[in-house]
Amino acid sequence: MSDNVNHPAHYAGQFPLEVIEMIEAVLRETYGGTAFKAYCLGNELKYRFRAGHKSDDPAEDIAKAEKYREFREAQEMAEDMLAETLQGDSTESRSAFGQDAGLTWGWCTRCRGYGSLDTRTLLCRDCHTFPGQS
Repeated sequence: MSDNVNHPAHYAGQFPLEVIEMIEAVLRETYGGTAFKAYCLGNELKYRFRAGHKSDDPAEDIAKAEKYREFREAQEMAEDMLAETLQGDSTESRSAFGQDAGLTWGWCTRCRGYGSLDTRTLLCRDCHTFPGQS
């Protein structure tokens, strides 16, 4: 059965990444850091406004709206985490997470959570192994 909210069948297998990841990359590169959040807010509102009007299943529209809210909130959390990392972490943590290789935004290759990633490992802060950690 197709999951029209999380993995729509009409996108499955056509692209190397999730379509939402490609949209985010293009928006960020073209318009800067807040573009993807604005895109998500716009889509969240669109799906809430059309719920019960365009399709026979208003619950699916509400679920899609919630998914875009999750994307937007995840980016806000990732931005907060990055700000905290750059402002107050220990030198060891900063050098172990992103300092040498750099940071980027996206989905972690281990947990698939959205946030700031170490460009060398493509892991988020929660999945990254720091020196002395097993």
